[in-house]
Amino acid sequence: MMKEKLRIETYMKNRVTYLDFAKGIGIILVVLGHMENISSELRIWISSFHMPLFFVISGMLLALKGADKPIINDVKSGDEMKIFVVKTAKGLLVPYLWFSLIYIPIDIMNLFIHNVDTHTFIQNILDSLTFSGVSVMWFLPALFLAEIVAMFIISRARKYPLMIVFSLSLSVISYVIWTNIKLLYDAYSSIYFFATTLGFVRVFLRAITLNFHVVIGFLMYKLIEYAKDKWIKDNDNRVRGFDIAAGVILFAVNMGLCLKNGAVDNHFLTLNNLFLYYLCAFIGSMAIILICKGINSIPFIEYFGKNSLIIMATHLQCYILYAGILIAIAIDAYVTRAKSYVYMFNSVVFTMLIEVAIITVINRFFPFITGKGSIKELFKK
Repeated sequence: MMKEKLRIETYMKNRVTYLDFAKGIGIILVVLGHMENISSELRIWISSFHMPLFFVISGMLLALKGADKPIINDVKSGDEMKIFVVKTAKGLLVPYLWFSLIYIPIDIMNLFIHNVDTHTFIQNILDSLTFSGVSVMWFLPALFLAEIVAMFIISRARKYPLMIVFSLSLSVISYVIWTNIKLLYDAYSSIYFFATTLGFVRVFLRAITLNFHVVIGFLMYKLIEYAKDKWIKDNDNRVRGFDIAAGVILFAVNMGLCLKNGAVDNHFLTLNNLFLYYLCAFIGSMAIILICKGINSIPFIEYFGKNSLIIMATHLQCYILYAGILIAIAIDAYVTRAKSYVYMFNSVVFTMLIEVAIITVINRFFPFITGKGSIKELFKK
């Protein structure tokens, strides 16, 4: 039993550099995607894969270092599944609860400064309590539940084709159910009871719909490891070049396909053509991962990847992106010939620089917010 627990501990702590690198690119795209004045084509391209990327990477982390057998064997005993759920909850639901609490005074401020109506304020409180989440906070319960569903499928299906069949079937069924419920949600969203109840139902249907990305990530990592063991040497620069070239080609394919599907929204489960959605999500995520695997690491982007949860939670609702945009506007006022892409670049750069300060403060003084350590440590200092 102790060996199995140690194996789970090791599996949860292990990281791969290129996956943190990929998460860093993903979170930068999240910030860019939340800017209002980007082109519709850019928004469509970003939305086609930037959120699924995090689910795919989570699936790859499940399979890290040949975790296939340990996961399947250990999860079958209730104790190990309980350990997994508790650790995953600590890493995702604990931050959800803390940041949701932090949002409350910000929402109160919005009542007076930005004239936000009381209906929105009350609905935000209800959404936080039911794990629907305010703003980007929907992501954390969705990832938590999607990982649990994926782990259940992986532990029961055993064979890889069955994992795909079971996961995809559940995803399609849950999405179809939501598309029908959505008619009620749109009609009665102004009523607290309906908005809150149907929003709570969506929490689960969203996670089940997105679990397919986690399972695909799991299988993707197993495929990469199989190819490396069978044909590839780690120090083969030609392979790294191939990874980058393949990633660029996949990006080109993704750009063509995503425009046919239009902008998608994983938060509200607006996915348009489900086949194109999953295809674009897979191709775009694979492109990012292959390019990052080929390059291996760019330290400051890897840093953002390791702290992507903090950036995700603070950049929008805490007005960090707004501050970055204001600085970019001020610069643009003095550099009159600056192109739109220069303005976007400056907005993202200054947003991320501010985030570095936020990350430093949270990691140094309030690590419990992200599920690391205990709040008791704050008072010991």
